Amino acid sequence: MPVEIVRRPGARKYSGRKLKKIARAVLDLVNESKAELSLALIGDREMRKLNGMYRHKDYSTDVLSFPAFAGRLRRG
Repeated sequence: MPVEIVRRPGARKYSGRKLKKIARAVLDLVNESKAELSLALIGDREMRKLNGMYRHKDYSTDVLSFPAFAGRLRRG
């Protein structure tokens, strides 16, 4: 079960090793041991922009999640 972590400018510093361990444990817990998971650690400015684009909310949030599927993400 691959877990990919990307850090972008402005992101808080977290241990990549610990995050991967937690992510793998969560995938095991929900019986998705063959799943793939990608995490992007970003700063408040980018999070606010994405929250506005996909949820029409003009503020930062802790988490945004997107399903993985063939095709593009819909906005709105």
